[in-house]
Amino acid sequence: MLYFMTECVAEAISKRNLIRERTMAGLRAARARGRNGGRPRKLKTRDIQAIKALMHAGELPVQDIADRFGVSRATLYRNAAGPESPKAFKTHAIQERSS
Repeated sequence: MLYFMTECVAEAISKRNLIRERTMAGLRAARARGRNGGRPRKLKTRDIQAIKALMHAGELPVQDIADRFGVSRATLYRNAAGPESPKAFKTHAIQERSS
């Protein structure tokens, strides 16, 4: 009985490794074709900049801004709090250090 269980476990591990190798090969092939995974971003950089300007102006309620861009208030706050892109964040950090 123990031998049978050991064989089953060994087979399961080898199948898992094979699946993982094939998945990684498929992801690499997709990246080589220019396809990246993940959910598409709802807001573009220019939209985030416009949202930040509208929120800082304080003329419209946040819900109205969210409705205008077709997103939730949580998405607005999440995007307005962070940088538009990682590159912008790095540039901002460098400017703060040199000041």
